[in-house]
Amino acid sequence: MRVRLRCLGIRVLAAGFIALIPAAASAADPQIHNVALRGARVSVVSPTRVVVSMEAQGDLRGELTLTLDAADGHLAGEWALVVRYLQDVDANGLPAIPDFDETNGEPKEHFVLVDKGTLSGAVTGGVLTLQDGTVTGVESIDLSVSSGSLTFDGVSGSAVGAASDLQDILASSGSLALTF
Repeated sequence: MRVRLRCLGIRVLAAGFIALIPAAASAADPQIHNVALRGARVSVVSPTRVVVSMEAQGDLRGELTLTLDAADGHLAGEWALVVRYLQDVDANGLPAIPDFDETNGEPKEHFVLVDKGTLSGAVTGGVLTLQDGTVTGVESIDLSVSSGSLTFDGVSGSAVGAASDLQDILASSGSLALTF
């Protein structure tokens, strides 16, 4: 008796033996996640260590913290992006656009805290910009993505970015492109 199998991953061999062919493990193609940065807060910990925190907007909303070690002309350190934010929702708990119309009185606000997790890794390169001893920017920063939690568990990849006007919380801006 002959049986014809058309299922992917199964092959019928001579003499009626069946061999199961394991499907090739294919990871999803890496995606680029674009983040806009603003609201820099800079802390000079020592002459060679600086901590920069900025609000992250865009694909991954939350707070970015860079701990930068600038010694021997090389930029190193560690970083973390906590992806946590408030999401406006309607009375049914579905995502909604915030209502700023107060013509009929103050609108009732509904929101939920969205916690997608944390991404982190090492700072592997870049340039710290100083002006008169004040940290004003980070150029061509390279980051490794080596750890993640919650929805980012098991991710790995890289990121590149830059930020300017770090000395001014209102004027500071930057961007980060993470690939994982």
